[in-house]
Amino acid sequence: MPSKDGQVEDLARGLAEGEINEKDAIAELENRGLTEKVALRGSAWGYLIWVIPCFLPWLAMKTNWDFLSPITDFIPYKFPPTAVYLALGFFFLAILLTVWGMGFNKNRGGCQTEDYTVVLLCTGPYALVRHPSHLAWSVIFATLPIFISSYIPFTLLSIVGIVGIVVFHYFISIREERALNLKKWGSAYREYMRQVPRWNILLGLWRHLKRGRDRNHDEA
Repeated sequence: MPSKDGQVEDLARGLAEGEINEKDAIAELENRGLTEKVALRGSAWGYLIWVIPCFLPWLAMKTNWDFLSPITDFIPYKFPPTAVYLALGFFFLAILLTVWGMGFNKNRGGCQTEDYTVVLLCTGPYALVRHPSHLAWSVIFATLPIFISSYIPFTLLSIVGIVGIVVFHYFISIREERALNLKKWGSAYREYMRQVPRWNILLGLWRHLKRGRDRNHDEA
C-alpha cells in the first residue's frame, strides 16, 4: 500500500525495479485519483475568462447584434512595432519552456508521457520554477492579444482578460499542488517547495545558480 506521505513511491520503485510497466503505473494513478484530470476537474471553463474579454470587441465589430453594440465604443489600442516584436519574442520563449517541460515529463517522469508522472522532477525547467507549464501558458495567453492586435482589437477588455488568465493559472498552480503534488510526493515535495519558487523564474534562476556555486565550493 502507498504511504500517506508519498502515494506514488511504490509505483516509482516498481517501475525502477521492473515489477510493473508504464501502462500499469498509469492505470494505478487513475485508480488512485492522482491525475491532473481529477485534481483540476472543471478548470477548463476558466479559459473563458480570457476568450470572452479578448475576442468580444472583435465579435461586436463583425456582427450587427444590438446587445453587443456598447462594446464597439471601446477604443482599440495600437501597439508600436517594438512592443509587438517583444510580445512575439516572449510568446516563443514560452512555447520553448512548455516544450521543455513536456519533454522532461515524458522522458524523466517515469511513465513515458507528459500527462502522468511518478518521479518528482527537480531538474531542467523544474529547477527554476515548480510550474513551468502554467507559467508558460500564462505568458502565451498574455502576449497573444498584443501581437495579433492588428487583426483582433486590443481594448480595455483585453487587459481584463490577460489579468484574469494569469490569476487563473496561478490559482490552478496552487490547486494542483494541494490536490495532487503533495499527495504524490509528500515531504519530498514540501522540501522542493521550500527550495524552488512557484512562478518567479528570476528568483528560481538565482537560487539555482547559488546551489551550483555552493556545490562547487563544497567539492573544492
